[in-house]
Amino acid sequence: NNQNSTRFESADASKKMSSFAVIISFQGKTVTLPNITTLTTAQELHHQVLEALQLSDEKTQVKLLFKGKRILKDDCDPVFSSVPNSNKPPKLIVLATSAVVAQAIASKKSDPTIR
Repeated sequence: NNQNSTRFESADASKKMSSFAVIISFQGKTVTLPNITTLTTAQELHHQVLEALQLSDEKTQVKLLFKGKRILKDDCDPVFSSVPNSNKPPKLIVLATSAVVAQAIASKKSDPTIR
């Protein structure tokens, strides 16, 4: 009986470690990121997205959205808690802003006549 429970535990562990693909959408293009696991952290995911889209971390501010929620770049927690349904891979929306544009917007003063 112990042998059966060990077999189920190892099957659960292998299911958690199995890799899956994630689809990212950026400026009307879709790119598939392979080899994502339930242990993939937000930092790793951000890095893979930057590489896949050939964006520079220094020149671009990138936001990732999954199910309407922002995935924070500095988060060390895993993004996906379980392996998603293989028929429909998870989809991330990528928003990118040039660092120069972001700094220009942040440095502008608000108009005091507008309430």
